Amino acid sequence: MKCESCHIKEATVQVKQVADGTVREVFLCSECAKISGLQSPAAIVDFLFGADQPMPVTKKSKNNNKRCPVCHLTQDDFNKTSRLGCENCYEAFADELVPVIDELHRSVKHIGKVPERISSRFQIAVLKENLLEAVHRQAFEEAAKFRDQIKALEPV
Repeated sequence: MKCESCHIKEATVQVKQVADGTVREVFLCSECAKISGLQSPAAIVDFLFGADQPMPVTKKSKNNNKRCPVCHLTQDDFNKTSRLGCENCYEAFADELVPVIDELHRSVKHIGKVPERISSRFQIAVLKENLLEAVHRQAFEEAAKFRDQIKALEPV
């Protein structure tokens, strides 16, 4: 079978996506697969769903020796693998990760499921934002309700 991109070489890479009952298969030669950036799962999804931009990488910072204090992953290691070493890497590389996360997810605000063990902390953070906004608007009765809800959720 010929490559569906260049129509010249033999296809050696098969990408199959099943989403909502719809199956899409693409057959490419190794060169076209490499050109399309199909080395990572995120790049494959972008290719299948028609995203026109490659997966972003963190920008080179002035401090290229930045390292996670726990797992010792470096920024260069992350740029090569697109994987973090531990949960502390999110804090260690926060300045570099925020633009990447924003571009991939079109937002840096989490919307979706939250594990039960941290859901109360998440609710408290949202309530505190609402409290500050209510105080700023001088809606003190509303702010008092948010304060009470925060107190009810905070651990003793």
